[in-house]
Amino acid sequence: MFGLKINWGRKKSPKEEPSKDKYRKTGETYLRNPKLKSAGVKVEFTAKQLKEYVKCKDDPIYFAKKYIKIIDVDEGIVPFDMWEFQERFVKQIIKHRFNIAKWPRQTGKALALDTPILTNTGWKNIKEVHIGDYVYDDSGKLTQVINESEIFQNHDCYEIKFDNGEVIIADAEHLWTVANSDWKKKNDGFKTLTTKELSKILLQKKKNGSSIRIKINEAIKFENKNLLIDPYVLGVWLGDGNSCDARFGVSLNDVDHFREKISKSYTLSEKRIYDERNFCQQNITGLHIQLKQINVLKNKHIPDEYKFSSIDQRLELIRGLMDTDGYCSKKGSCEFYQKSKLTVTHSEFKYLIFRSLSQTHSTVTATLS
Repeated sequence: MFGLKINWGRKKSPKEEPSKDKYRKTGETYLRNPKLKSAGVKVEFTAKQLKEYVKCKDDPIYFAKKYIKIIDVDEGIVPFDMWEFQERFVKQIIKHRFNIAKWPRQTGKALALDTPILTNTGWKNIKEVHIGDYVYDDSGKLTQVINESEIFQNHDCYEIKFDNGEVIIADAEHLWTVANSDWKKKNDGFKTLTTKELSKILLQKKKNGSSIRIKINEAIKFENKNLLIDPYVLGVWLGDGNSCDARFGVSLNDVDHFREKISKSYTLSEKRIYDERNFCQQNITGLHIQLKQINVLKNKHIPDEYKFSSIDQRLELIRGLMDTDGYCSKKGSCEFYQKSKLTVTHSEFKYLIFRSLSQTHSTVTATLS
């Protein structure tokens, strides 16, 4: 563990600099640190200090947690909060003088080999990701894989099931950044726990009715794509378009809104109005051949190039979907309804349209008779 300290601003004058010779001359400090005394220097302790000194001597883990600090890249100097496997190792050292620890750095945070990982070339199982590959990190940016562990055997593993139905298999030491409303608001109420620690807390929280939520990634920053169809227009067609051609139908109350948005990219036919149904249907000129080219005619779905498009392009697609088949409450909760399972519940749609934009979601299926 190391830290880097950068001093910005003007350089202090010689009068402001503490004397570096002061402690070197007296010989009372260790390496000129005023908080560390040299060997043989007499020090007086209070009864309280002596008691604490003995406690630290007898319990190295207590000493480490209370007095050792580490440098966190986000939070600066923070207490050294040991993981469970680190505590076990320290206890082992206390019991036995000679030990061999064959651990590389960051050991033990293992996932099942078939865990899907999003890379710059699409989804891959974690066993297919190697040094030099690029994956998306929690900030939504590409980062290069610089190391690769061997495949671990005989680890204690847990199956973690989320409320949206997703399942991940992780070992006992895998790390999760999670939050609970009962915890203090430091770090926005988030803590980083191992799977084993999390399993114990989940059992406890389940009894009192509260839940644990995981920290999700920021919006994934895919590059801007040269898309054949404007993403908003495609969203409108997927929501309320005729699957066989370029027609779409909306309420008369909303038709002017759609005409204004779509006319920026396309020419619209005259409105065909059905007064008795408060309904209007129109054709988008030139869209039919484009729908055929991206293979969505009679095959409604979201093509991959739209799923992997930029944040703004994905948002425009969602705006088209929401304007046709969506609803937003006064509290900001959004719902989207559609009869086509292919469009709504396709796994990549959920991952890349909602999760890729740092949004949580759930799916409800109903059968109407």
